[in-house]
Amino acid sequence: MQKTIKISAESNYSFGSNIHLETSQGQCKVVFRDNGGEAYFSCIDAAGGTCQLLIYSRKQPPSPGGKLLTQIAWSPSGSQALLLVNRQPQAVFDFAAKRAYCRNTAPFQQSQWTAVGHEWSDEALKFF
Repeated sequence: MQKTIKISAESNYSFGSNIHLETSQGQCKVVFRDNGGEAYFSCIDAAGGTCQLLIYSRKQPPSPGGKLLTQIAWSPSGSQALLLVNRQPQAVFDFAAKRAYCRNTAPFQQSQWTAVGHEWSDEALKFF
C-alpha cells in the first residue's frame, strides 16, 4: 500500500522564475528559494542551526520543459521535511538526527548538519 504524503506548501512556476516557499513545524522551518539562477532548500532548527542545499542551477535544469511543481511536506512526526520537484524527492532534512540528504552532490557549506555529508539515501523516505 502506497502512503499519501501531506503537502504543506507548493508552487507551479517556470524555470528561471523567482520563487519562495516557506513552511514550519513547531520551531523548525524550511525554505525553498529559486533566485532565477540557482535553487536552494534550507532549514533552521529550534537551536538556530542551519543547513542549505543546492537543488539545481541554470547549468543543471531539473526539467527539460521548464515547468516545475515544487512541493514541501512534513513527516507525520514533524521531525523531517521533504522537498519534491515535479513529484520526485530531491532533499530531506531530518531534524531529529540533524542530517540532510540531497540528490544534488554539489559542494555544500559546512555546518553541524553536514558533518557526515549530505549524500542521498532512499532510506530518508521511510519517514514519509
